[in-house]
Amino acid sequence: MNKALRCLCPILATLIILIIPVPRGLEPHAWRFFAIFLGCIVGLILEPLPGGAIGLIGISVAALFGPYVLFSSEELAQPGFKPTVNAFEWAVSGFSNPTVWLIFGAFTFALAYDKTGLGKRIALLLVRSLGKNTLALGYAITFTDTILAPFTISSTARSAGIIYPVLSHLPPLYNSRPFDSSRNKIGTYLMWTGIVSTSITSSFFMTALAPNLLSISMVNKIIGINITWLEWFMVTLPACFVLITISPLLNYHLCKPEIKSSTAIPTWANKELQLLGSLTAKEMLLIFFVTCALLLWILGGKFITPPLVGIVVVSAMLISQLLTWNDIVENKAAWNIFTWLATLIAFASGLNKSGFINWFGQLISVYIIHFSPLAAMILLLCIYYSLHYFFASNTAHAAALLPIFLGAASHIPGINIHHYVLLILPLLGFMGIVTPYAAEPSAVYYGSGFIPNSVWWRLGFIFGLFFLVTWLFISIPWVLMIS
Repeated sequence: MNKALRCLCPILATLIILIIPVPRGLEPHAWRFFAIFLGCIVGLILEPLPGGAIGLIGISVAALFGPYVLFSSEELAQPGFKPTVNAFEWAVSGFSNPTVWLIFGAFTFALAYDKTGLGKRIALLLVRSLGKNTLALGYAITFTDTILAPFTISSTARSAGIIYPVLSHLPPLYNSRPFDSSRNKIGTYLMWTGIVSTSITSSFFMTALAPNLLSISMVNKIIGINITWLEWFMVTLPACFVLITISPLLNYHLCKPEIKSSTAIPTWANKELQLLGSLTAKEMLLIFFVTCALLLWILGGKFITPPLVGIVVVSAMLISQLLTWNDIVENKAAWNIFTWLATLIAFASGLNKSGFINWFGQLISVYIIHFSPLAAMILLLCIYYSLHYFFASNTAHAAALLPIFLGAASHIPGINIHHYVLLILPLLGFMGIVTPYAAEPSAVYYGSGFIPNSVWWRLGFIFGLFFLVTWLFISIPWVLMIS
């Protein structure tokens, strides 16, 4: 699809909704607001512009037409009500959201991993230790991702920026090349292990995937429930531990690398580590900073909020010259994510305030209200997960569907909404495995040429189903037991 058509599609989606008659039971301004929101979601899926630009355009349009899309006739009739002032306050509300600042801090951590070389060193150390055996190498990749995940909120920065560059050097050591049968020697196995591991770790830790924190903020805005780092970790620990333990072995049997063992990979890793030299003062300082951040995220909730932890640690990095201000200013990925998260959070609050979520939730609940609470919850989780086949972004998925599925669950008698939230939010990371376009790292590994299209769709379905079934069978009883 060319860029002109991708630019036109969001506008057409908005106009189509606007010309459809307002559904019964919904306020006209809420329907118009939804039209603008849908246009933004289409834009996020097709990406004619960066996500931050699309979000900014969306809230600008909504705020500009504030009296028609943001406020009911009753609000506009109130004495002293200033729609233009209130529309602007709504438009910028997301930029003061604590979650946005936590994400920005975490992105800066990822930048420090890259600049100091610590991320690459960790990967090479594990490859050198476990690389003699191909199965053990798969575990080395998975363990590397797990170690880096709590501190790198961008799965792209972690997997595509740190792990993939190391992996890309390994297949040539065995004459395993992309786009021909030699990739089966070891290349397909390594690349598939990379995307499997980042899909698991993105769900394992709250701070391992940016849309995780977007989802938490949306939940807080819509239904008033706040999820802490430790609570998320305690919920995901059993299922993700099982997945981290089993997935490399399952991958080893499904991908079946022709090369089972060799000394070439550890030898190469050792040479690369020699080039890096001994652990630098900056790397040791970064280890100290990220350890402090993790401890404060887990244990410091009574004394300091998680977003403030991020800001304080970033400030310490600047004071110690671990990073410079220019490093932060030039971190385009962080500023882009900062902007589109802030705008999507504002949209989530607008959908809730307008009454659209409540209306749509009631509409869905009519069809599943006769199910038992547990069956209804499982059905909603499975539908939410399966719909990712239609999305090319975890962020777009969460922004488009999470408010609707929260609204649906809230109208089903007997569902414990807190349990439901704890079970639905971590699904985002697992979704990155299902298609070659499911998430940004998916596209990177697919583009390597080592994973044929047919192989990806087959393995994506198998692992996607494996992740979902494991999550449901382990996490549902676990959540019921610990809550």
